[in-house]
Amino acid sequence: MGKQAQLTLDSVKISVGAATFFISQQGAERLITLLVEATPLVEDAERANFLRMAGRTQEAVHPRVAGVLAFGFTSTGLPYLVQMVDQRVENYPLSLPAHDVIDIGAKLADALSVAHNWGTTFGEIDVSHVLRGADGQPILILPHLPMSSGNGQVALRPHEEVFRLGEILMTMLPADLDDDSSLEEKLRGLLSSAMRGDLIAAALRDRLKILQMESAPARVGVQALTQVPLNDGPLHGTVSIVTGDLFDQHGDIVVGFSDTFDTATAGSRIISSASLQGQLVDRIFGGDVNELDRALDSALAEVPVESVEIRDAKPLGKLRRYPIGTVAVLEREGRRIFAVAFSRMGNNLTAGSNAGFLRCSLNKLWDVMRPHCAGRTVAMPVIGAGLSRMGLSRQKLLELIIYSYRERAQVNPACGELRIVAHPSDLADADLLGIE
Repeated sequence: MGKQAQLTLDSVKISVGAATFFISQQGAERLITLLVEATPLVEDAERANFLRMAGRTQEAVHPRVAGVLAFGFTSTGLPYLVQMVDQRVENYPLSLPAHDVIDIGAKLADALSVAHNWGTTFGEIDVSHVLRGADGQPILILPHLPMSSGNGQVALRPHEEVFRLGEILMTMLPADLDDDSSLEEKLRGLLSSAMRGDLIAAALRDRLKILQMESAPARVGVQALTQVPLNDGPLHGTVSIVTGDLFDQHGDIVVGFSDTFDTATAGSRIISSASLQGQLVDRIFGGDVNELDRALDSALAEVPVESVEIRDAKPLGKLRRYPIGTVAVLEREGRRIFAVAFSRMGNNLTAGSNAGFLRCSLNKLWDVMRPHCAGRTVAMPVIGAGLSRMGLSRQKLLELIIYSYRERAQVNPACGELRIVAHPSDLADADLLGIE
């Protein structure tokens, strides 16, 4: 048998009514935390409430939140919860550039929006609960047990958590505003709105994503273009990676959807207004979501429906579910839009995907594209890099897309040129030379 990794108690944090033990596992890049409530729960109603809330927290999985491994009660009735981060983590520095704070905030606001859709909250988070992982991404450690207990601890309401997040992000910024930083000034104004209670988590996420997209081109500079060979011999079709705006590209485009093909962006409850689906409504369909819905209904008219939700189960949005990989081909002003279902929309209005879903969707996308796009250019985003919560780096997503297309192009390319359009903010963790 191999040598087992040793557990080391690194530190203990005592808060009102609870203790958090930070445990590292030597020989493995991971952090384990154990939260233990100081007061035993003896009433059946209290114990049931803890189990219900902890179960919801475990279900509200998000790549930016420490995963819940287990929860339950000690032999003396103390409730506990175990979390794990499967990589090395460290504290953030006290002062960060505005664009870094925007990126952290957008990801954590998305994590809050997922939890709120599941009917749970994280609680009294502060800057010490936000850690930086070895992948450079933020990770949120749950600050206390997800419950209301006899010690007077009361779970925060969603708008109070947005207030807490706004406070955390504000403390990450430099103490003094740089006179030349219009981006930082916009960010501070946005965070002030969050701290006034004006924004739900999803709206804060969307506003931060829009700020990120507006600021990225100025920081990255000129557009980059990389051509990726598909094999060692003559090219059978071309794959190019460019930075820029998907909707500014000439030719046909690909846009990712969920299996319900939801489109509503009002209030950011179902579809993020900052997502490509939200931009599709504004940029291609003139802001008329009903016109997009009619086009989707027409394109999907002959596609068998996989299942139909009931309204009590899915309170908002569309009810018909289509198989993962379904492609709706839309026509608009001489260009085709390939709307591909690569994620599954939960009844809690949170979309999720994984590498298997993406591979399946890409294979079906190439099949549908081929009869329409011989010799044509098709532009597609780095599918999965947005808010589908896949947990894969941009590098892995780019490699997955290119590998899938390369396999198919050996036999018959789906189009004349596949142009992968990465927004400048998508390229922070991508090595284009490595992909070549």
